[in-house]
Parts: sequence; C-alpha cells; structure tokens
Amino acid sequence: MDRLSWGAHLCQFYHGSSDWLDLLTRFFLNGLNQNQFCLWILPPVIKRRDFDEMINKTRVFKEAFTSGQMEVATATRWYSLKTGFDPHKASQRLHLKYQESLKRGFEGIRVAGGPHHIKEKMVWKRFADYEKRVHQEIGSRKIIALCTHSFTECPLGTMNSLIQSHDRTLIQRSGQWEVL
Repeated sequence: MDRLSWGAHLCQFYHGSSDWLDLLTRFFLNGLNQNQFCLWILPPVIKRRDFDEMINKTRVFKEAFTSGQMEVATATRWYSLKTGFDPHKASQRLHLKYQESLKRGFEGIRVAGGPHHIKEKMVWKRFADYEKRVHQEIGSRKIIALCTHSFTECPLGTMNSLIQSHDRTLIQRSGQWEVL
C-alpha cells in the first residue's frame, strides 16, 4: 500500500468488515503521510455514527478530519442511489474533488469506495462500465483509487469484469493480502 503510483486503480474483494477495514486503514494512513487528500466512501452497512466512533479512536484520522485532509461520503449520496445510480455524476464528483484537493495544496487524492449496495443485475453492469470509465480518467491524474467489493454481494459474472478494469486485485487468504 505504501508504494503506489499516481493513476493506480486497485480492486479489493473482502469477506467481512474486518478485511475491509484492515486494508482501508493502511491505504488511508499511507495517503495521509504523503500529504494526499483522502476520500472515504462508506457503504450503507456502516453507520456514520459507528464510523465516527472508530475515527475518534485513531488520532491520525481524527486530526485529518479536523484539518480537512480527509472526508467521508456515504455511498448512497456519492453514487446517487436514491435516484438511481448515475455513473456520470459519480465521475464528475471525483473530478471536482480532485481539482479541489490540488487547489488546497495536496499532492493528489486517494479515494476508496464501492457498490456495497447493488442488488440488480443491470445496475451492476452500469457500475462495471463506470469502473472502466474511472480507470481511464485516473490514469493520467494524481489519483489513487481502491474499489472495494464484497465476495458475497458481487455477482460472479461481474467479478471478472471488475478484475479486468483494475490494475491490481487484492484478496485476503489465510490472513494475508495477496495481489492477483
């Protein structure tokens, strides 16, 4: 996690919230240490109150939120889930956050999020298309993105498409993260 280049677009498949949280904590700590703006897009299963409680237990994260170096957004809001997933709006939001982070003096942006909420097959297809678009957009920018997906929620057919639209895929086996 500490030797990622700008434009890196990673995919994480996780089994449970501890897998998800373990990798994301390291991902963001490295970004904060490198003066990167960090954006954490929370899945609906994580309640904002529980997240805030966890953040307040970690001094570095608490300071980053207080200083504005780190922000959190809910997946429901970020991906416009109440009105239907809109890949264009989500892509626009990322571009605006990127521009804002550079203006504020950060080296770039580090973002993590995923579709922990999608149940319909057509929405999964649109999300996979969105992943391809994001991959093209971040390639030439100072952005590092980690897309997180639950093994239990991601349809098998979509999993292959997601793996292909990322530079690297991370999975945890026997307690160790492996790169596919």
